[in-house]
Amino acid sequence: MKQEIEGKVFDILRQALKRNEPMKVKQTSNEQDFSLFDCPNCDTTMYYESEPHDWKYCIECGQKLDWGDN
Repeated sequence: MKQEIEGKVFDILRQALKRNEPMKVKQTSNEQDFSLFDCPNCDTTMYYESEPHDWKYCIECGQKLDWGDN
């Protein structure tokens, strides 16, 4: 039982550490007044009327975002 709990704790920690590694966002639309981007981890669509680079993490899953050339 103790090993099961430890295994689950380590899985949660691994997932949290992985979410802290920046992943490149996927731009899905670039209109004149807004842009749409998808999280590379959970595919949540994020809508921006202004510069999105201020968002460091996904609003849904907490994945750290890499805006790179967007």
